Amino acid sequence: MGRLLTLVVATAIGAIVPTGLDAQIVDYAALGDAFGEPITTSVTGKPQRASEAPASITIISHDEIERSPARSVPDLLKAYAGIDVNRWTAGQSDVAVRGGVQTYNARLLVLVDGRQVYLDHYGMTNWNLLGVQLDDIQQIELVRGPATALFGFNAASGVVNIITTNAGSDPHLGATAELGTHSYTRIGGSFTIPVSPTIGLKVTGGHQKEDERAIPGALYQPPRTLGIYADQVSATLAIQAGASTSIELNGGLTGNRQLEFLPSQILTEQRFRNQTAGLQVNHDTNWGNLSGRVYTNWLQADYGITTPISDPYSSVADLRTSNRITVMSASALVRISAADTLRIGTEYRNNQLGSDSLFSHRIGYQVAAVSGMIDIRPLARLSLTGALRLDHLWLGQGGAGSTSD
Repeated sequence: MGRLLTLVVATAIGAIVPTGLDAQIVDYAALGDAFGEPITTSVTGKPQRASEAPASITIISHDEIERSPARSVPDLLKAYAGIDVNRWTAGQSDVAVRGGVQTYNARLLVLVDGRQVYLDHYGMTNWNLLGVQLDDIQQIELVRGPATALFGFNAASGVVNIITTNAGSDPHLGATAELGTHSYTRIGGSFTIPVSPTIGLKVTGGHQKEDERAIPGALYQPPRTLGIYADQVSATLAIQAGASTSIELNGGLTGNRQLEFLPSQILTEQRFRNQTAGLQVNHDTNWGNLSGRVYTNWLQADYGITTPISDPYSSVADLRTSNRITVMSASALVRISAADTLRIGTEYRNNQLGSDSLFSHRIGYQVAAVSGMIDIRPLARLSLTGALRLDHLWLGQGGAGSTSD
């Protein structure tokens, strides 16, 4: 195990350290205008037209998002064929690809700028914890069907990759305010400022609230649910470290309270708080591209809040948990010829869940993975893509009344 961890860390460091090699942060808007259709890098690692990607992929562009009346990402997705969305409450939705939607869909991997927001230990995606505003989304890439060889073991039925706008060198300021029935309010905004000719800073934030329903006391206690809310603030610092290397530092805070249907259809109130921090580096060479990423998500979840209505901040939860996931990954995209590429990569993740209410104070897992993909075009009208990924999983637990392996 020690040797394997050393190999993974060394590989990640090797992809992060610049070696004097024209890396630019991908400008999806400019590339889309140049090619006349949306551009994706999610599948093969190289920019390519959505129509040429070796996967069943739909790209929802920034213009389509602006024209849509949708107020959330699930509302956007349900307008597309093959996507089923159940909106259980104002704060809880479930999304499924090609049928099979259920409470807490565990088969759809959700990413924001390549960072996982799918909650491993809970087997679900909390769509109110995405940490992005609709106005800040550049495009949403929707991959239908199993994609585990390309994206990892959580992509059993599909992938939703949300890509936000770049922290570019041009100043930008935007704000949105909405009002609706059931005391619905949403405010959001973002600004981008050039710190220097090679450094750009983007900050986004928002607040959304809705008093969803009043439930008779005979059916639910307390008789009136608390307001559903979602708060978000995030920042990205983009650095162009020479012609060949780009660096992004990002972090964010999100929190929400929601009325939630459990798989047993019991109605409860939940509260989630999430923090994230990450680093991404891209480095171009004469033969291809090196990239490295490391990020950590910290999640605190209170299940079954029994808060007095008069004091919404002194809640007592029936179940309180904390979850921390750290992911390190590195990849090399090698140009074999003008149209053929090879991508190799490695990934290590460490996920730990802690609670005094579980059978063990701490349960967790570690995963080490290696992957490879080749994309070749032997003929002008024929392309072949093959992918392979190997994962090795370790499970463990610790704490009073348990044993650790």
